[in-house]
Amino acid sequence: MTAPLPTAPSSASAGRPRLAYLHSRYPVISQTFIDNEILGLEAAGWEVVVIALNPPKNDIRHPRLNGLKAPVLHAPPQVIRKEVETRLKAEKRWPEELIAKHAHLPGVGRERAEAACRNIAPFVDLLPALGVDHVHLHFANQATHSALFLKALTGLTYSFTPQAQDFLVDLGSPELLQEMCREAEFVVTACDFAKQELVRMCPDSDGKIIRIYNGIDPDNYKHAHPMPGKGALRVISVGRLIEFKGFHNLINAMDLARKEGVHVDLELMGDGPWRQRLEKQVADLHLGTQVTFHGTVNIEQMKRGFVQADAFALACITDEKGAADMLPTVITEAMFTRLPVLSSRVAGVPEQVVDGETGFLTEPGDEAALARALVRLATEEGLAQRLGEGGEKRARENFALGVTLPVLAGKFESVAKGALRAKPAPAKLVAYYDLNHAESLALLEMEYPVLAELGAQVWVRGGNLTWRELEKLKNGLLHLLWLPDGMALEMEWSHWPDERAKLEKLRGELSTSVDGEEFFEAARRALWLAVQMKRFGPPAVVYAPSTNEALVAWILYQVWGLPFAVAGERVDAFDGKLRTRLFADAKIKALTKEGNPLERPGVPGKNPRGLLKGIWYGKRRAVFRKWLAGVRGA
Repeated sequence: MTAPLPTAPSSASAGRPRLAYLHSRYPVISQTFIDNEILGLEAAGWEVVVIALNPPKNDIRHPRLNGLKAPVLHAPPQVIRKEVETRLKAEKRWPEELIAKHAHLPGVGRERAEAACRNIAPFVDLLPALGVDHVHLHFANQATHSALFLKALTGLTYSFTPQAQDFLVDLGSPELLQEMCREAEFVVTACDFAKQELVRMCPDSDGKIIRIYNGIDPDNYKHAHPMPGKGALRVISVGRLIEFKGFHNLINAMDLARKEGVHVDLELMGDGPWRQRLEKQVADLHLGTQVTFHGTVNIEQMKRGFVQADAFALACITDEKGAADMLPTVITEAMFTRLPVLSSRVAGVPEQVVDGETGFLTEPGDEAALARALVRLATEEGLAQRLGEGGEKRARENFALGVTLPVLAGKFESVAKGALRAKPAPAKLVAYYDLNHAESLALLEMEYPVLAELGAQVWVRGGNLTWRELEKLKNGLLHLLWLPDGMALEMEWSHWPDERAKLEKLRGELSTSVDGEEFFEAARRALWLAVQMKRFGPPAVVYAPSTNEALVAWILYQVWGLPFAVAGERVDAFDGKLRTRLFADAKIKALTKEGNPLERPGVPGKNPRGLLKGIWYGKRRAVFRKWLAGVRGA
């Protein structure tokens, strides 16, 4: 059973800054610590907007994000970002001096600097208009680089949480890291070890760097009952299958434990480039029946695995590039489940695991010591249970969300200087344009000024536009909300089974009136829009400017009860039942007929701009304004 679609944020956050969480890519299934933070802030009454510069790499996400209250906004395709750059340059708002400065930073270069600015450019007018007061980020990466340009263009303050190899290895520019810290209001590290490293690299920012552990809600975890007996020791491990997770060392330790007469079964959850290598290692050691590769799992699958285990193991090491785990969230999750933890003395792990009290710590790569720990857990009666209970106590004292989140929230409150930006009321009118149709692009060009005047929220789809077509959007380009790519739509589609069942039933009722592929493409867009509209606050009416958008608007009405208006000029665009039901269900409609003031001319050839533009000047635009105002107020 799925959770209902979330409603708009409450007014509980009055007087607090409205936050935007800016991501290089969102969502990422391994970044549960960020989800914990956002969901925790929302539960405490904060208003958040989520921004994604890049779409997800797959359609897997955690089901608990169904409960997210924050609207999720995606950056438009690259061709549109480039046109936004052109627009900002024409308005003399492009930060050329800052780009030139970054172009000369070692390890950065002009191409990287321009890309960082271009990625954030579509949001420079949108975020202030949404009432965002402060931006927070995780990782010292492309998104935090972009936050420097966002600050320069808008004055919006930001803070960020570098994690591990992102600032130690991947960023590749100490000078850029120092500027990120210098320009931030404050910088959070996830452990004391990370703070020491960051202060060493950015000594001038020492006073603004604070340690706040990544928090977790302990009530979300059931307790395991680790009681290894005469059979196998059931061990679970979770993480990307990469070198610094140390899975190869753990597998070798299992083989050593077997030689001491201890049978270990390992449930390995995660995927990555080392999978084939690890599978071969298991086969070579004849451990095939003892190691199960589960691949990528969501958090609920992981928690079920925890409850069935006797111990958790993560044999962290530092790889040849210097990358390592800093403070693995999964260790804290295992502690809340009352599992003893076997890990290594790497980075911040000793801040989580106390050797002999909550688990065992070994030196990185010491397979013999790891094997001895496995043998002790398997053979010493009550040891696993005692260590697990100690781990839960330590986790509640240090890593519970109720301990960590108030500290972070206090920092957010402290950065609000002066009056906060006004938070916009939910839009009464939402318009949706499919810009992959030349006609809809021309209509948006003409209708946007009226939509803006009426305070409409405008969602658009379009990834195949040329720069000449984009020229038509003018200033509206900086205020549009873009539907994400197909991967993000598919992700959302797979996580609302109840709504999906309603859509499938609706498709069945229409029989041959609509092509199945066309219907389900529209259904995916409608589902995305429904989720976001509920988070922003449901509109009074959804406006479909032509029959290109009418099917999406009608689905929003049929499944989610959102009234819609359509100004369609091709009643023959649909057949049979669909045509009859769609135009009967429209709250307001303006169809083409002789004398209709909203009548649009036929569109000959591939150049509709001239004819359409001419008919909408003067009296016709005034009529449209009056009609659309009626739609908004109806």
